Amino acid sequence: MQLLSTLSYTGSRYPDIGNLDFYKMPAYERWDLRARWISPNDAWSVTAYVQNLTDEIGLVQFVPVSYHEGRESQTMGTLTDPRRIGLQVRWQPQF
Repeated sequence: MQLLSTLSYTGSRYPDIGNLDFYKMPAYERWDLRARWISPNDAWSVTAYVQNLTDEIGLVQFVPVSYHEGRESQTMGTLTDPRRIGLQVRWQPQF
C-alpha cells in the first residue's frame, strides 16, 4: 500500500509589473491525496485519488484587458481545477 499527500501553497502576487493593489491575486492552497494498492503478484493495482480535496478555487493568472469599442473593461484569467475524485483499477495478465 502506498499513500501520498501533497499540500501546495501559492502566495499572493501581482499579474503584471505595475504591482497595483487592486490587481493583487489572493493566495490559495491545494491538497491532493492518493492511495495505491498492488496485489502480491503484481497482476492487479487499485488507485484512489482526490485532487483539490478542499475544493478551494484559486486564481492562477489573469490579464486585465480593456476594450473601448462600446464595451466595458474585461479581464481574462485562469482558475485552478475544482475537486476531482477518481478510482483506477488495472489488471495485467501474468504469463
